[in-house]
Amino acid sequence: MEKTKKHFLRRAALLLALLTLASAVMVGCGGKKEPEQDSKDDEVIVKPEPVVLPEGVSFDEKKYPDVFGFMQVPNASQCAISKGHYLAQSPKSAKSETGYDDDYYLNRDLDGVTNKAGSLYIQAHYNKSDLSDPVTVIYGHNMANRSMFGGLQSYAETLKFDDNALVYIYQPDRKVTYRIFAGIPYDTSHILYYHDFTDEKVFNDFFQALGKAADDPKYKSDTNQNAFYSAEGCVNVDKANLPTAGDKVVVLSVCKNGDDNHRYLIMAKMVEDSAEPIVMTKEEAEAAGVTADRILDKDALTDKTGASNKTDAAAKTDTSAKTDTSAKTDKKS
Repeated sequence: MEKTKKHFLRRAALLLALLTLASAVMVGCGGKKEPEQDSKDDEVIVKPEPVVLPEGVSFDEKKYPDVFGFMQVPNASQCAISKGHYLAQSPKSAKSETGYDDDYYLNRDLDGVTNKAGSLYIQAHYNKSDLSDPVTVIYGHNMANRSMFGGLQSYAETLKFDDNALVYIYQPDRKVTYRIFAGIPYDTSHILYYHDFTDEKVFNDFFQALGKAADDPKYKSDTNQNAFYSAEGCVNVDKANLPTAGDKVVVLSVCKNGDDNHRYLIMAKMVEDSAEPIVMTKEEAEAAGVTADRILDKDALTDKTGASNKTDAAAKTDTSAKTDTSAKTDKKS
């Protein structure tokens, strides 16, 4: 009994000593640690500054209702597109099954006058003019005088994938920047007809096939999907930066040099959109001289990013319902 009592007293003394030591440590460290402030409370959402358009560029919606942007490939110095050209979207047409005259600008200028050089354009049945689709295809002729998309194939074949490999698209209130990641031939089947890029698997399979075509000179697709053509000397792909589902891609589609059976695709991935709000700390905003009128409510970021990912299902074709899978080809450009 006496032995048990002594053992209990020793344990009680040890516990008291530990509690005393712990109290001393807490006092030495300033007592109880206050909960850390949530870093998000220090963040603000900043409205982008107004875009500065290239000199001489303006958008006259009344005169040119189909024009939705102005595109430059600034480093393609031997091509007219380095200086830039307006982009049009095909107009509506009651005579067409799709409701649009998708190749109206194939051989017409922006004034609607017949012209063999045509215009640079997207097809309204497949792409929206706000560039929100996963893949936007822009068509242009391969002109010998290097106007429109003339000379772009030669540029893409030897392109170095660095910070200068860029495509700019200006709209009245934004500037969208894309980085080029590929130049490669493709057969004449219509890319957007045979691919529903809103399906993540279709999107990923397409660009994985691009990587395979870049590695394998004998690559060949047996269907109208992923129909890349690995011609010697014509393929230039940045395999380290291939897009994945969620990215937005622009494809510049032009006739392949000296080959009526293939097109040449210059592909670029969106890397910056000047219309997107910027998240920064209050300290960063103050240092940048951000004025109060550019500070947005935090809900605005959620609303904007949510909206940017929405697609217009009504404007898309249901490729699974197509029965004629051999006749849809891109027109000559």
